[in-house]
Amino acid sequence: MRKWLLILLNLIIFVLAEAGYKDEAVVKITADVLQPITIKKISDVDFGTIIAGDTDIKAKQNGKIEISGNGNIKLEWKADGDSRYKSVKEFLEVPIYNENSKKIITEIFLGENRGSIVEDVIKFSGLKSKEITIKGRINKLPIETESGKYSGGITIRATYEN
Repeated sequence: MRKWLLILLNLIIFVLAEAGYKDEAVVKITADVLQPITIKKISDVDFGTIIAGDTDIKAKQNGKIEISGNGNIKLEWKADGDSRYKSVKEFLEVPIYNENSKKIITEIFLGENRGSIVEDVIKFSGLKSKEITIKGRINKLPIETESGKYSGGITIRATYEN
């Protein structure tokens, strides 16, 4: 009798299990792998020799960087000494200093002119690279500007955008 009860109990459990009391789902695991972003400086922005009192001074040599990656890459930048990055759509006022800490304010920008519309996201499909030109301008160099060599810099950050 006990044997029959065990068989009956197993039969009931089997019927209940097959009648929707158990289910399964398959979860797929995926990943989209991107190559690391690289930024390489090709050249610096150089105003060359300029004269105190001049206005609308354009850099004699544009800066250039090369960015490589294979997704949507967002570009931001900041002047040396700044703590906050800005979109490259905005021009940067970048101070450059001489050895006596006297400064000249330069305007650094991408595109043909300050205010040109540039995209702050580069969209690559497949592994590619792009050269970006960085231009500079000094609106007005006061006549009392101290003679000497002046320098400063910017930092450009590239990150993948989701």
